[in-house]
Amino acid sequence: MTDLPDLAPGQLAFHDDDVPAFPAGVYQITAHQDLSAATDGYFTKPAVQDFEVRAPQFALDPGETASLYPPADTAGDYSEVLAHIVLTEPTLPWERDIPGTDMRTPWFALLVLTDAEIVSTTVTTPAALLRPDPNVIKPDLDPTALPAAIAASATTALVLSADVFQAVIPTAAELPYLAHVRSANLSGQDGGSTEVGTFAVVVASRFPDSTAAPGTSGTRNRVHLVSLEGHGALLTGHPDFGHKLSGGPRDVALVSLASWSFVSAKAAGGTFAALMGDLVDSAHGDPRALLLRAPVPKLPAPRTPAQQEAQDRIAAGYVPLDYATATGEQTFAWYRGPWTPEVAQPLPAKPEPGRYTSADQATVFIEQNGVFDLSYAAAWTLGRTAGLADRAFATALYQFRRRVHQLVDLALSRIAALGDTLSGPATLVTANPVTRRFGNLVAAGLGDTVHTAVLALDAATGANAPTVAPPPPAPGLSPRSQVTAFLGTPAGLALIAQAGTDAADGSLAPVGTRVAALARMEGVPFTHLVPHPSMLPVESIRFFHVDPGWTGALIDGALSVAVESSRDLYVLSVFDAVLDKTVADAQKEGTPVAGLLLRSSVVSGWPGLTVTAKAGSAPVGVPVVKRLSADVLLCLFAAVPDTVWLTEPAHGLVFGAQDGFVLELRSLTPPVGVPAARPRFPETGDLTQYLRPAPDGAPARVLSITALVAALKTRLGVTRLGAADFAVLLVRAPERLVFAPHKTLSLERES
Repeated sequence: MTDLPDLAPGQLAFHDDDVPAFPAGVYQITAHQDLSAATDGYFTKPAVQDFEVRAPQFALDPGETASLYPPADTAGDYSEVLAHIVLTEPTLPWERDIPGTDMRTPWFALLVLTDAEIVSTTVTTPAALLRPDPNVIKPDLDPTALPAAIAASATTALVLSADVFQAVIPTAAELPYLAHVRSANLSGQDGGSTEVGTFAVVVASRFPDSTAAPGTSGTRNRVHLVSLEGHGALLTGHPDFGHKLSGGPRDVALVSLASWSFVSAKAAGGTFAALMGDLVDSAHGDPRALLLRAPVPKLPAPRTPAQQEAQDRIAAGYVPLDYATATGEQTFAWYRGPWTPEVAQPLPAKPEPGRYTSADQATVFIEQNGVFDLSYAAAWTLGRTAGLADRAFATALYQFRRRVHQLVDLALSRIAALGDTLSGPATLVTANPVTRRFGNLVAAGLGDTVHTAVLALDAATGANAPTVAPPPPAPGLSPRSQVTAFLGTPAGLALIAQAGTDAADGSLAPVGTRVAALARMEGVPFTHLVPHPSMLPVESIRFFHVDPGWTGALIDGALSVAVESSRDLYVLSVFDAVLDKTVADAQKEGTPVAGLLLRSSVVSGWPGLTVTAKAGSAPVGVPVVKRLSADVLLCLFAAVPDTVWLTEPAHGLVFGAQDGFVLELRSLTPPVGVPAARPRFPETGDLTQYLRPAPDGAPARVLSITALVAALKTRLGVTRLGAADFAVLLVRAPERLVFAPHKTLSLERES
């Protein structure tokens, strides 16, 4: 494989293969040296070292699978797609070899089968699997060469009849076209990063069975990634299966490395397009139907003031919840989480010194209706709980507070003793003030002054010596007033900044990290975010704004763990400049101001769903793309977008035929991937002419890769067609859902 290219978000690069330098096996290194001087041969004896390269052989770690298509346990119209598996290790298909084949031939294949075509599927051990059986062809591998741990490990044996095996297995010449390597920029994906991801992709050559028997929703297809190691003799055009003891050709036992199943039926729904189309249809063309709120009741007119208030509150994202007052009365209160369907109204100024110090201060009382709004009080309480639960956060805050108190106390004592701030706040807490003061007086002529005073004393009598009265005492200030006055000065603010820099061994990084995480709502229970199930029903997408007042109350609650006195509170009130920088360092992607929630089987079926957004022509940052559960995806935006795209993941593109069971050819030279001048292939008829004949008159579903590649070469006028070229031609263009307020919601196919 060539060096990885620089890829912009959404771009792909295809490669034929990634053959490792050393496939699995035992190797020997021999080193020797030639000496011109005469020796007894001791120094010229060769040094020999054996080593072994190991690779998966009888099972794959689940972590080596990036995605599957069709998604496991789904139902849909998959009749014109080819199943594929995406592997996280790009060299995996070529880490073992099949004797008699080219090194670029993968050692496994992806088979699509029905239950009726499988003789048996059993969990066993490699030692048992390789045990000879006169009725079954086993992999031609030496069980005595296996390490004991591998021989006794678990593996899955898939047994097929000779007829089924010969009908579905690719030939040795076809295998290289059914595996390739793909690089994709993962930015904007669920669980992705800004790094380039490289994957191996293995594609099946058989279309799923999509017949639906009466009383069924379709046919269950089972996909197996099978090892062909030890079966090289069966990959020719006319293999010899031998005969069972009872007569008839022997069955074939294969190692199943991975497997999953899905149900396919024509026009059954469940595809990416169908599921995303349902999201569009649910809005009935009205973008307001996709806002994060409970269904707004349609009350008949005329409405009472209380009814109108309730309707307005629900439209604004509130829900009524049971509430027990401090006096024991049972009533209800309004609650709204941090994500709102409309821009939240700014809160009144917080009480001095600028932060909520209790949940009561964040409680809103709606006087005209006699009802409480507990949204911000709940946020404050939750933040305090989160702060107390985070030991690193609470410790860093405590160390910061202690350091500020130490610096302020030292600075105040020196100011009181010396009467000024010397040359700046740093000297108040670092320089020796007595030495510094004495040096300044000497530089100002202290010697001359003392000399003059001594001469004057010598000339005077003791009785006539002048008496100097002490200075009157300065009016006293309370300790709180002294601290408040000092922290309001540039010197005081500089000391707080210094404390933030010095903090503990004391870094404030845990504080910034935790506050940034709270701004992204990490660790906030989902019921606080979406307080009622009707706000996010099954198969829905909902958009929202982020309420900065709610986020602020949450953070105030977390920071309150460091407050034990009014002095601590004032320190925190002038802490914002230090805190903002610390949070900015931990949240370089931007502060979330808007977002969306997607609850759909698309989330589980298409891991790595790509989310992009724009405000006008400017791209919008997406600091958070995260799965909250198997079927719920959260995206947070650093600005309010006016257009959002949800696109099939780049590393999980779909292979198969386009509408009409044809291919749409693309350019294989720069610009790669653009539609060809004559895209339809074949120009007459469809792909059925390139399917292998099926035994017993069954519908043909297996592509003859050899025949299809030859026809594509002729059509494109090329002498060579690699695995990457073949993959580009088989790709079905990814689909994406476009949301744009004040426009028609649409589902489109990306070029």
